[in-house]
Amino acid sequence: MNPFKGINFRHQDREFAELRRQLRQNRGHAKRTLSPNQIRMAIRTGEMPPNAEVLIGTREDGTPFTIEDLKGFAQAQKRLAKQFGSAKGVPIDQLIASSRAIDVERANLEIRSARLYKIHGSTLTFSVTASGKYQADFHQVKVRLEDWWRQLTDTGDVKRAMNQTLAGPVSFDCDCGRHQFWYRYVATVGGFAIQPYEKDFPKVRNPSLSGCCCKHVLKVFRTLKSPTVKTQLTQQMIRQAEQVGFAGDTRNQFMTRQDHQQLKRARVGELNQEKIRAELARQASLGLRRHVNKPGNRKKINRVRTQMTQQLTVQQRTQIQQELAFAQRYHLPATTVYQKFAGELGMSAEAIKQQL
Repeated sequence: MNPFKGINFRHQDREFAELRRQLRQNRGHAKRTLSPNQIRMAIRTGEMPPNAEVLIGTREDGTPFTIEDLKGFAQAQKRLAKQFGSAKGVPIDQLIASSRAIDVERANLEIRSARLYKIHGSTLTFSVTASGKYQADFHQVKVRLEDWWRQLTDTGDVKRAMNQTLAGPVSFDCDCGRHQFWYRYVATVGGFAIQPYEKDFPKVRNPSLSGCCCKHVLKVFRTLKSPTVKTQLTQQMIRQAEQVGFAGDTRNQFMTRQDHQQLKRARVGELNQEKIRAELARQASLGLRRHVNKPGNRKKINRVRTQMTQQLTVQQRTQIQQELAFAQRYHLPATTVYQKFAGELGMSAEAIKQQL
C-alpha cells in the first residue's frame, strides 16, 4: 500500500511550514537551556552560576550539574568539531557510519517510506512516514546537496555529475523531536545543519554528543541511494541547467504527477551500517596506499627510512661524543651538535641521538 496515496503535497507543505513556525516560537520561550556563554563563564571562574538549578536545570536523575560536567561538555564539543572538520556538509556514508545503531535499526523497522516532493535550488524536501509512536503521521526532512552547483556547471556526463553530487557533502534538518533535542546541536557544531541552528548544549538528552541522524533522515539517505531517485534528480539537474537566469533563482519546484509516478516505483532496501563502515575503512586504506606509493612520497619515505636505519661507525660516534663534551663544557646546546652531524652524515638528528 502506498502511504502517500491521495496526499496533496502542496497542502502538506503548508502544514509543515506552520509546524516549523510553531516550533521556532516555542524554542524562543525555552527555559533552563545551557548556552555557550554559560559554559564559558563557569569554566573561566571555576564556579557554577548562582541558582544554577533554576537557570539550567538538573541532570536526568535530578542531581545538579557540576563544573566537571560543564568541562566535559566543552571537551565533547571540541571533539565533535574536530571529528567532522570545518568544511560545509558531510558525505552521506560518513553520517550513516557515525549514527547510533538504534537509529539505524529504527529507520529499517519503523519508517516505511520517504518521498521527495519539492526541490528549491540545491535543497531537496521529503515527506517521511512517522513511526506511529507519537501523534505525527509524517515528518519533513530537508537535505541540501552541497556540491549541486559545482556539478550543475560541469559540462561532462550529467549522470556522473549526479553520482558525484550524491557522494559529496550534504547538510540536513528534520522537524522531529529526536533531531531537535538530540542532534540539531550536533549538526550545527559539525557543520551539516540547515537552519534553524542550535547553539545550546543538549545537556540532558545527548550530553556525550553521540550519533547524528534520526531515523527519518536515515530513511531519506537510503532513499537517495535508489536508482529511481537518482534518475529523478538527474532530470531535475538538467531542468535547472536549462533555465534562464542565475543559478538558484528558482521557485519551489514541486514534483509533478508524472514525477511521483516514477518516484513511487523506487525500491528502498535496508541500511547496512556495518557494510558502509567497512567500505569507508577500505577506501581510507586504499587512499593511504595510493598516497604512499606516489613517486615523490616514496622517495621521501625511503630517505627517512635510510636516515633512521643508518649506523654510525666507531670513529663517527667518538667524534660526536667529543663535540658534545665540548658543547657541555661551554654550555652550548647539544641540539646544534646533532644538527651539524645530521647534515654531514645524511641522517636524522634523532637517529644520531639514539645511537650514542
